[in-house]
Amino acid sequence: MASVLYREKVYFSIKAVSPGLSQEKLKKNVRQAGLRYVLLSSVVTLMVSMASVGPLLMAGTDLTLEGAIRASSLMYATTILAFTFMLCASSSWITQEYGLFRPLTHLPLRRRDIRTLAFLTAASDALPLALVPLAYGILSALVLKSVLAAAVAVLYGYASMLLAMGASFTLSVLVARKRSGVSLRAKLARAFNTAVFVACMASFFLLGQLANLLVPLASRLGEEIGPLADFIWFIYPFSMGEGMLTALRPTLARPVWASVLVALAYLGLSLAAFGRGFSRYWSGIASPLFPRLEEAITVELKPPPEFTMRPSLGVLIKDLKMAYRDPRTGYMLVMPALVHLVMLIPAIRHGELPAFVVGLASSTPCLLLALASYQLLLAERDVFWLLFSSGLRRKELALGKALACSLAYAAYAIPLGLALSAFTGSPDYVAYMTSSVLLGLSSSAIYARYLAGKVGPETKMVSISVLDGLFMLAISAILIAPYGLAIALRSPLLALLTASAEATISLALVRR
Repeated sequence: MASVLYREKVYFSIKAVSPGLSQEKLKKNVRQAGLRYVLLSSVVTLMVSMASVGPLLMAGTDLTLEGAIRASSLMYATTILAFTFMLCASSSWITQEYGLFRPLTHLPLRRRDIRTLAFLTAASDALPLALVPLAYGILSALVLKSVLAAAVAVLYGYASMLLAMGASFTLSVLVARKRSGVSLRAKLARAFNTAVFVACMASFFLLGQLANLLVPLASRLGEEIGPLADFIWFIYPFSMGEGMLTALRPTLARPVWASVLVALAYLGLSLAAFGRGFSRYWSGIASPLFPRLEEAITVELKPPPEFTMRPSLGVLIKDLKMAYRDPRTGYMLVMPALVHLVMLIPAIRHGELPAFVVGLASSTPCLLLALASYQLLLAERDVFWLLFSSGLRRKELALGKALACSLAYAAYAIPLGLALSAFTGSPDYVAYMTSSVLLGLSSSAIYARYLAGKVGPETKMVSISVLDGLFMLAISAILIAPYGLAIALRSPLLALLTASAEATISLALVRR
């Protein structure tokens, strides 16, 4: 039954992300979900385990043994905590959002069995991480040649997992308790759901790159907290490294049993937090919701601002609200951010970014935002008749989609350019990011206008063919070619002028 519920959850997830998917492809994706689950679980478990044990392998070269253990334990505890929370929060939210367990409460099943099914389904994405403490324990036992130190690490690993699961279940309950769509709690709930979705998507993309940055940072921190060991040996997550050191080299002040007792105490506290959080979550998904009778309130309806009455701006506002409330309909809008974050790793480590790397990062959104414009059109599903019945023209539809893509990208690209310029002391990065926004506006506008010409009031689903994909690649290549030449010449001003000219020409073509 747990596998059936998991397939049901996968079905709803795929249907939400790709509403226009055919039934044959939908069935195929659901059937292959188990294989993808095993492969992704194996990859994540291996990567987290190897990244966490990395500092231990550096002991004796760039790090002392004490610093290596502290750095490794810090990475291990925080990584498990963060990944378990993100994956469990996303999975529990989907389970709660679609009410998968409401039908089961009316069947002749024992309540205990339904609770077990609820846990397995809500935590299904995070459960493979339960192998990480065992893998880390085995690797640390082989490196340190101490079974007791490895046992302490395993206890802290499961304590971190239980704590993260309890926190994710508790927050899922808080998110679900919203009374109206305009209340502050509802807005915070939507913001939390959006943040969790983006974080989960980014976690798999950035794990390998973040490991390159976190290992030296954690190693440096592990060396610096050495003098404070007498004060933080019982404070999580530092207590894990100190506990492993105590198990490896006990002293009169800190015997071996002290580290084991502290680890067991944290495991007990985490288990209590998990139990309380899951109990509240279970009550929320199993109990019927009763409407709350409140006093009548007066709501003042205000007309929208006059400047928003333009059709293209109306499409822009609608798409941004839709992507914010349900990021699954526009997740391509944040994909350029992941590319830029990967490019930030060399900047943080070396204090500079080569021109080629900047050019690559700045030109990538040209293709990604074109895909984002298609995704926003796909999110309209079968309501094109409503858009066109309001007098919306195809060029206004395309312009609204392009503005939504470029403004969403500009919201984080330009601040990122300012931060890079402040970090490196060079103003060129602001010009690079601004030109990248203009380049994305050009590609999304042209491709949205091309696709808008293929839809009408009778359209039930937007689909693209191989030729449509080749057209998108060709447009991206045409736009990137002169921009890439400016990047190769190491001239951010020329890149900005080139992108501005391309944006002007593209908008003129769209408005024809």
